[in-house]
Amino acid sequence: MFKNIRYLLSKIGTTDFSSIGSNTVTGALGILNNNLTVSNAGITVTRTSGATITSVESYKYGKIVQVRIAISSTGVIAPGNNLFTGTLSGLLPKVAVTTPGYQAKAHYTAYLTTDGAITCRVLGSNSIDTGPLSFSFIYITN
Repeated sequence: MFKNIRYLLSKIGTTDFSSIGSNTVTGALGILNNNLTVSNAGITVTRTSGATITSVESYKYGKIVQVRIAISSTGVIAPGNNLFTGTLSGLLPKVAVTTPGYQAKAHYTAYLTTDGAITCRVLGSNSIDTGPLSFSFIYITN
């Protein structure tokens, strides 16, 4: 047990944080989290084909970016077909990211490449029905 405590203490280090957050690690982390600046990332998404964009929300937390894209599809999209394609402008990801989605027994995956290309494709064996859906990307930018 003492070996584990010594290991933990070696990872904490010797920095004095007694003036932050009531002299506790929890308090210090709480203060740091409350001081985290969240800002609008100013990202735009342009539709190339497929569903209509209904809204785009983007937030920046340091170098971490979160983008939520809401779309509305018209008609039934069969598996293997693209539900949406577009281009993201603004803060681009360092590496390509994917995010899965699900709508009433149908699966889809959205892809975002490092050059801003977005593809949302229907997967599995069930089609996507007409209606609203959304997907989000969370990534690290330069």
